[in-house]
Amino acid sequence: MNLAYLIIFLPFLGALIGGFFSMQKPNKLPQVITTIFLLGSAISSYFLFKKVIFDKETFNILIFNFLDIYGLVSNFTIRVDSLSVIMMVLVTTVSFCVHLYSMSYMSDDENINRFFAYLSMFTFFMLVLVASDDFLQLFFGWEGVGLSSYLLISFWYKKNSASAAATKAFIVNRVGDFGLILAIAFCYFIFHSINFTEIAKVFEQYTTKTINICGIDFHAITLIAVLMFVGAMGKSAQFGLHVWLPDAMEGPTPVSALIHAATMVTAGVFLIARTSYFFDASIIAQSLILIISSITMVFAAAVAIFQTDIKKTIAYSTCSQLGYMFVGCAVGRYDAGMFHLVTHGFFKALLFLSAGSIIHATHEQNMNKMPSRLWRTMPVTFILMLIGTFAIVGIPPFAGFYSKDAIIEALFTTESHHTLIDKFAYIASLATVFFTAFYSWKLIFKIFFAKNTHIDNSHAHESNIIITLPMAILSIFAFSSGFLLMKYFGILEESSVFWNKIIDIKPTHYDHHPSMVVEMIPLILSFCGLTASYYIFMYRKNNNQSDSKVYQISSRFYHALENKLYIDEIYQKIWVIPLFYISKVASSFDKNILDRFGPNGMRDLCYSASNHLKNRYHHGILYKYNFWQFCVLAILVVYFVLSIIGGGR
Repeated sequence: MNLAYLIIFLPFLGALIGGFFSMQKPNKLPQVITTIFLLGSAISSYFLFKKVIFDKETFNILIFNFLDIYGLVSNFTIRVDSLSVIMMVLVTTVSFCVHLYSMSYMSDDENINRFFAYLSMFTFFMLVLVASDDFLQLFFGWEGVGLSSYLLISFWYKKNSASAAATKAFIVNRVGDFGLILAIAFCYFIFHSINFTEIAKVFEQYTTKTINICGIDFHAITLIAVLMFVGAMGKSAQFGLHVWLPDAMEGPTPVSALIHAATMVTAGVFLIARTSYFFDASIIAQSLILIISSITMVFAAAVAIFQTDIKKTIAYSTCSQLGYMFVGCAVGRYDAGMFHLVTHGFFKALLFLSAGSIIHATHEQNMNKMPSRLWRTMPVTFILMLIGTFAIVGIPPFAGFYSKDAIIEALFTTESHHTLIDKFAYIASLATVFFTAFYSWKLIFKIFFAKNTHIDNSHAHESNIIITLPMAILSIFAFSSGFLLMKYFGILEESSVFWNKIIDIKPTHYDHHPSMVVEMIPLILSFCGLTASYYIFMYRKNNNQSDSKVYQISSRFYHALENKLYIDEIYQKIWVIPLFYISKVASSFDKNILDRFGPNGMRDLCYSASNHLKNRYHHGILYKYNFWQFCVLAILVVYFVLSIIGGGR
């Protein structure tokens, strides 16, 4: 219990301390304190991980009663089980590394104290989310990380692009959040509870329940599951609601590593895993997830190939990898989806911090403008980023090899009927393997092996120990987390500690095991992506051959991917511009009709009438005032006399 308290509330105390110093000049004290608190939280999470995974201990800690209104009960609780504790380990580890990294990376920023307060506040809300025992606390943490991400993305708010990106992220996430609010409301309407454990106990009794909306009967479980997925789409940037994530790279690079690699964007996957019994009971919801997440995988990976900004390339990579996680959940392999969530969190945070190290040293984000032979100037960053690349492309024994292949294998061998959707998802996953390897090696080749002799590289230098140490810590996890954790996630065995005492659902059994050739296909495609990337970005460049012809096999296709399939432009024409004109019409109607003939009109009428009376009767002639006073007095006297006479009768 003490460990759980430390994990949750140390970041909260760090946020308070950072906030206290936020209006003062940059000071190392709040930075050191908040970082030490995150280290304490991370160490506590490892001890708690041992108790849950190895000692099989699970428990709930009631902090206080959050809400109790007419049967709607919500308690602020720390739920400690396998699912929450693995998220605690991931969140606190990455957050500590980001805090330590930021001490040097953000050292020149005059608002660094405020930055650390925001980081700790975000970590606190994320931990509240993963430790929740009911939907209301989860939603509290859900909105808290949304608020924190807004503050962190717009940290450099004097930049118009940063403010616009933060607003975009906030609005797009509200679309998904509306779906989650409706799902929570329907849960209470159907189950008369919003507690995960209580709903799971009575869930089987309501699997055939329907909800009538506007005269149409909907399967209640399917409706709730679909609405939950809409909420997850917003936070986890799935296709359609993904547009905020690349723009969010306007925030400082440590923000990208913390929010958009390992924590906030994985909240949607966590929600699906926590409420997996809803999705297992709805084929429609599973199929919807499978379709959208498969499209997300391929689309984001293909777009990443054509990006020139380092951070945006990695951001689209995050969208693609999140698609993998949702695909794993959609076929019932929540263990594989969560396994990839954890390994991805480590190696993607490593890639973002490596990108930050490069940007910090070169003051450049465009990979086409990198100094020549940067691997010689920044050998430590090169090696660490190479480890992250090995992990994401799935080279054994690095982490991504085990987690990503577990999902692809599940797609091939799952106990489904192998419908057209299943086949599409499997092909999409294989295509994404190739694209992932292609753009990942493109980053390495164009950043570290460029021959831009016209660019001055005298200012480039290796980053200091405060920056490279967190990267080194994450590289250890990027290397070892795959083969160390796959046993406990049930990847090797059907019974898994991951599922122990969470929900009474087992991972999907295989109807047959794939052959060695099938298991080798992802690895072969990874090497094909490496070969293609080397040929285009190294061989052809070295032979002075333009790579534009390779890209522009179809100019329209090339430009469409380069411009992200014009989805932002489509949204601009379909939603933003019409809503802008609707708002202008509404504003004009409000001002010229409602206000004019409503409150403003009454105000103007009273003002005009009072002015008229004032100008007519306030003329300053004393005898006229006395005359009217006498008239009024005479009327009153007559009235009272008549009243007395009438009363006497």
